Amino acid sequence: MLPDLHIVLGWRHKNNLNRYDYMTYEERARTVLRGPRVRAALQRGGIVWRLTMELLRETGDVGTALGVRLGPSEVVNDYGTVFRPRRGDDYLDDKLSPDELDVICGVYKVTINAGQTEDRSWWPKETHWRGSHMDHGFWTPWCETWFRKRLLMIRSDQAAIYNSRSWSDNLRMSRKGFLFHKNLELASTNWLTEHYKVRVEDM
Repeated sequence: MLPDLHIVLGWRHKNNLNRYDYMTYEERARTVLRGPRVRAALQRGGIVWRLTMELLRETGDVGTALGVRLGPSEVVNDYGTVFRPRRGDDYLDDKLSPDELDVICGVYKVTINAGQTEDRSWWPKETHWRGSHMDHGFWTPWCETWFRKRLLMIRSDQAAIYNSRSWSDNLRMSRKGFLFHKNLELASTNWLTEHYKVRVEDM
Protein backbone atom coordinates (compact mmCIF):
# COMPACT_ATOMS: atom_id res chain seq x y z
CA MET A 1 0.00 0.00 0.00
CA LEU A 2 1.17 3.54 -0.78
CA PRO A 3 1.00 6.31 1.85
CA ASP A 4 -2.29 8.20 2.11
CA LEU A 5 -2.62 11.19 -0.19
CA HIS A 6 -2.07 14.52 1.59
CA ILE A 7 -4.65 17.10 0.60
CA VAL A 8 -6.12 19.91 2.73
CA LEU A 9 -8.29 23.03 2.45
CA GLY A 10 -5.65 25.16 4.15
CA TRP A 11 -5.33 27.70 6.96
CA ARG A 12 -7.57 30.55 8.02
CA HIS A 13 -6.88 33.35 10.49
CA LYS A 14 -10.52 34.31 10.94
CA ASN A 15 -13.86 32.60 11.29
CA ASN A 16 -15.78 34.94 8.97
CA LEU A 17 -15.96 32.76 5.87
CA ASN A 18 -18.76 33.43 3.40
CA ARG A 19 -20.65 31.70 0.60
CA TYR A 20 -17.83 32.36 -1.84
CA ASP A 21 -15.44 30.49 0.44
CA TYR A 22 -18.01 27.70 0.47
CA MET A 23 -18.04 27.60 -3.32
CA THR A 24 -14.24 27.28 -3.27
CA TYR A 25 -14.56 24.42 -0.77
CA GLU A 26 -17.06 22.67 -3.06
CA GLU A 27 -14.68 22.79 -6.00
CA ARG A 28 -11.85 21.43 -3.84
CA ALA A 29 -14.06 18.62 -2.57
CA ARG A 30 -15.11 17.71 -6.11
CA THR A 31 -11.44 17.41 -7.00
CA VAL A 32 -11.08 14.78 -4.28
CA LEU A 33 -14.15 12.95 -5.56
CA ARG A 34 -12.96 12.63 -9.13
CA GLY A 35 -12.07 9.07 -10.08
CA PRO A 36 -12.13 6.10 -7.69
CA ARG A 37 -12.40 8.25 -4.55
CA VAL A 38 -16.11 8.81 -5.15
CA ARG A 39 -16.87 5.13 -4.59
CA ALA A 40 -15.09 5.14 -1.24
CA ALA A 41 -16.95 8.32 -0.22
CA LEU A 42 -20.38 6.91 -1.05
CA GLN A 43 -19.66 3.76 0.90
CA ARG A 44 -18.86 5.72 4.06
CA GLY A 45 -22.51 6.56 4.59
CA GLY A 46 -23.61 9.29 6.97
CA ILE A 47 -22.56 12.88 6.42
CA VAL A 48 -19.80 11.93 3.94
CA TRP A 49 -22.33 10.10 1.74
CA ARG A 50 -24.79 13.02 1.87
CA LEU A 51 -22.18 15.63 1.03
CA THR A 52 -20.91 13.49 -1.83
CA MET A 53 -24.41 13.13 -3.27
CA GLU A 54 -24.95 16.90 -3.02
CA LEU A 55 -21.65 17.67 -4.72
CA LEU A 56 -22.42 15.21 -7.53
CA ARG A 57 -25.98 16.49 -7.93
CA GLU A 58 -24.86 20.06 -8.41
CA THR A 59 -22.66 19.04 -11.35
CA GLY A 60 -25.26 16.70 -12.86
CA ASP A 61 -22.96 13.75 -12.19
CA VAL A 62 -25.18 11.64 -9.92
CA GLY A 63 -24.82 8.76 -12.38
CA THR A 64 -21.28 8.37 -11.05
CA ALA A 65 -22.84 6.94 -7.90
CA LEU A 66 -23.74 3.82 -9.85
CA GLY A 67 -20.04 2.94 -9.90
CA VAL A 68 -20.27 1.94 -6.25
CA ARG A 69 -21.87 -1.31 -7.40
CA LEU A 70 -19.02 -2.26 -9.72
CA GLY A 71 -16.62 -3.30 -6.99
CA PRO A 72 -13.19 -1.98 -5.96
CA SER A 73 -11.40 0.39 -8.30
CA GLU A 74 -8.22 -0.24 -10.24
CA VAL A 75 -6.10 1.56 -7.61
CA VAL A 76 -7.34 -0.47 -4.65
CA ASN A 77 -3.98 -2.26 -4.35
CA ASP A 78 -2.22 1.09 -3.87
CA TYR A 79 -4.70 3.12 -1.82
CA GLY A 80 -7.16 0.58 -0.47
CA THR A 81 -7.77 -0.97 2.91
CA VAL A 82 -7.54 -4.64 3.90
CA PHE A 83 -10.34 -6.57 5.56
CA ARG A 84 -9.16 -9.76 7.24
CA PRO A 85 -11.94 -12.11 8.39
CA ARG A 86 -11.23 -14.74 11.01
CA ARG A 87 -11.31 -17.36 8.29
CA GLY A 88 -10.78 -17.27 4.55
CA ASP A 89 -9.01 -14.87 2.22
CA ASP A 90 -8.22 -11.21 2.77
CA TYR A 91 -10.35 -8.64 0.94
CA LEU A 92 -9.41 -5.20 -0.42
CA ASP A 93 -11.69 -2.20 -0.77
CA ASP A 94 -11.36 1.49 -1.59
CA LYS A 95 -10.85 3.98 1.23
CA LEU A 96 -10.39 7.67 1.86
CA SER A 97 -7.47 9.11 3.79
CA PRO A 98 -8.18 11.25 6.89
CA ASP A 99 -7.16 14.34 4.91
CA GLU A 100 -9.57 13.50 2.09
CA LEU A 101 -12.40 13.00 4.57
CA ASP A 102 -11.60 16.39 6.09
CA VAL A 103 -11.73 18.10 2.70
CA ILE A 104 -15.13 16.56 1.92
CA CYS A 105 -16.43 17.83 5.28
CA GLY A 106 -14.95 21.30 4.75
CA VAL A 107 -12.31 21.32 7.50
CA TYR A 108 -9.90 24.26 7.89
CA LYS A 109 -7.02 24.90 10.27
CA VAL A 110 -7.92 28.15 12.05
CA THR A 111 -5.49 30.30 14.02
CA ILE A 112 -6.95 31.37 17.37
CA ASN A 113 -5.22 32.82 20.45
CA ALA A 114 -1.42 33.20 20.72
CA GLY A 115 -0.74 31.27 17.56
CA GLN A 116 -2.75 28.24 18.64
CA THR A 117 -4.83 26.44 16.05
CA GLU A 118 -7.92 24.28 15.95
CA ASP A 119 -9.99 22.52 13.31
CA ARG A 120 -13.20 24.25 12.23
CA SER A 121 -15.48 23.07 9.48
CA TRP A 122 -18.55 23.76 7.37
CA TRP A 123 -19.86 20.31 8.23
CA PRO A 124 -19.15 17.89 11.08
CA LYS A 125 -16.10 15.74 10.64
CA GLU A 126 -16.92 12.10 10.10
CA THR A 127 -15.40 11.42 13.52
CA HIS A 128 -17.95 13.84 15.02
CA TRP A 129 -20.83 12.33 13.07
CA ARG A 130 -20.05 8.70 13.93
CA GLY A 131 -21.68 7.83 17.22
CA SER A 132 -23.49 11.17 17.46
CA HIS A 133 -27.20 11.34 18.23
CA MET A 134 -27.88 11.80 14.50
CA ASP A 135 -25.94 8.73 13.39
CA HIS A 136 -28.74 6.15 13.09
CA GLY A 137 -26.97 3.93 10.57
CA PHE A 138 -29.11 5.38 7.77
CA TRP A 139 -30.07 8.85 6.54
CA THR A 140 -33.31 9.86 8.23
CA PRO A 141 -35.85 12.56 7.24
CA TRP A 142 -34.68 14.49 10.32
CA CYS A 143 -31.08 14.34 9.05
CA GLU A 144 -32.22 15.65 5.66
CA THR A 145 -34.15 18.52 7.22
CA TRP A 146 -31.12 19.46 9.30
CA PHE A 147 -28.84 19.23 6.26
CA ARG A 148 -31.04 21.39 4.01
CA LYS A 149 -31.44 24.04 6.70
CA ARG A 150 -27.70 24.21 7.31
CA LEU A 151 -26.96 24.42 3.58
CA LEU A 152 -29.46 27.24 3.12
CA MET A 153 -27.88 29.17 5.99
CA ILE A 154 -24.39 28.71 4.52
CA ARG A 155 -25.47 29.96 1.10
CA SER A 156 -27.15 33.01 2.59
CA ASP A 157 -24.10 33.93 4.71
CA GLN A 158 -25.84 33.08 7.98
CA ALA A 159 -23.63 30.19 9.09
CA ALA A 160 -20.16 30.00 10.61
CA ILE A 161 -17.66 27.17 10.61
CA TYR A 162 -17.70 25.24 13.89
CA ASN A 163 -15.08 23.62 16.09
CA SER A 164 -15.37 20.21 17.71
CA ARG A 165 -17.30 21.35 20.78
CA SER A 166 -19.80 23.35 18.73
CA TRP A 167 -20.45 20.38 16.46
CA SER A 168 -21.02 18.12 19.45
CA ASP A 169 -23.69 20.54 20.68
CA ASN A 170 -25.16 20.95 17.20
CA LEU A 171 -25.61 17.20 16.69
CA ARG A 172 -27.12 16.53 20.08
CA MET A 173 -30.74 15.41 20.27
CA SER A 174 -33.12 14.56 23.06
CA ARG A 175 -32.43 11.80 25.56
CA LYS A 176 -35.32 9.82 24.07
CA GLY A 177 -33.76 9.93 20.59
CA PHE A 178 -30.38 8.91 21.97
CA LEU A 179 -31.88 5.85 23.72
CA PHE A 180 -33.66 4.87 20.50
CA HIS A 181 -30.34 4.99 18.65
CA LYS A 182 -28.56 2.82 21.23
CA ASN A 183 -31.39 0.26 21.35
CA LEU A 184 -31.47 0.05 17.55
CA GLU A 185 -27.73 -0.59 17.48
CA LEU A 186 -28.03 -3.33 20.11
CA ALA A 187 -30.93 -5.02 18.30
CA SER A 188 -29.04 -4.94 14.98
CA THR A 189 -25.95 -6.46 16.58
CA ASN A 190 -27.96 -9.25 18.18
CA TRP A 191 -29.75 -10.01 14.90
CA LEU A 192 -26.48 -10.30 12.95
CA THR A 193 -25.03 -12.56 15.63
CA GLU A 194 -28.09 -14.81 15.74
CA HIS A 195 -28.75 -15.16 12.00
CA TYR A 196 -25.30 -14.85 10.43
CA LYS A 197 -22.95 -15.70 13.30
CA VAL A 198 -21.27 -12.35 12.69
CA ARG A 199 -19.75 -10.43 15.56
CA VAL A 200 -19.35 -6.67 15.35
CA GLU A 201 -15.65 -6.88 16.22
CA ASP A 202 -15.12 -9.04 13.11
CA MET A 203 -16.52 -6.38 10.76
